[in-house]
Amino acid sequence: MLQARLDALLEGYERHNVELDDQLTLDIMKDVLDLRNTLSGNLRAPRADLGAVSTHVFSGLVGQYVRISPNSIKLQIDRRRFMPSKPPTGQTTTNVYHVYGHNPRLNTNSTDHSVNSVTISNDQIFVELRQKIESGVLEADERNEILEKLHALEKDQDSPSFAKRYTEFTAVAANHMVIIGPFIPALTEMLHKVL
Repeated sequence: MLQARLDALLEGYERHNVELDDQLTLDIMKDVLDLRNTLSGNLRAPRADLGAVSTHVFSGLVGQYVRISPNSIKLQIDRRRFMPSKPPTGQTTTNVYHVYGHNPRLNTNSTDHSVNSVTISNDQIFVELRQKIESGVLEADERNEILEKLHALEKDQDSPSFAKRYTEFTAVAANHMVIIGPFIPALTEMLHKVL
């Protein structure tokens, strides 16, 4: 009962973010020790026929076997006071930043109004995209179909049919957005120029 009382007090203060200072430590110790004295004072010898054991002697004997002492109480409080607290399970925050592309930036708790201007030729975009598809799409039939649509897209890059070729290409490559995703802004820019 004494340990349960001590645990309840410490947990209550911890949950309500009450700092365990020296005065509160003394108050907690007094509370638990008062309970110990009250419980010991209410003890009676189990049976009179076991011998002439007075209530005072009996409570002293029981007190020897109670494992909570002023020093053990102080030690438990000090552990809570001076040990670094761990964040509650499930309440830790992990930020994962994926930084890729040309001139990547990382802004945390700030606003970035800068502009990245990277000039890359259309031919270079198609060369890089072709390389990524060839190395990233493992199934030969699917890879060949995507490369065929990419070739048609590249061939019609300056014509009004580019929009149709763009739709066809993205439809067949939709399952591989991880590969073609970085190229979508450049392809979309080409699309805006022909519309």
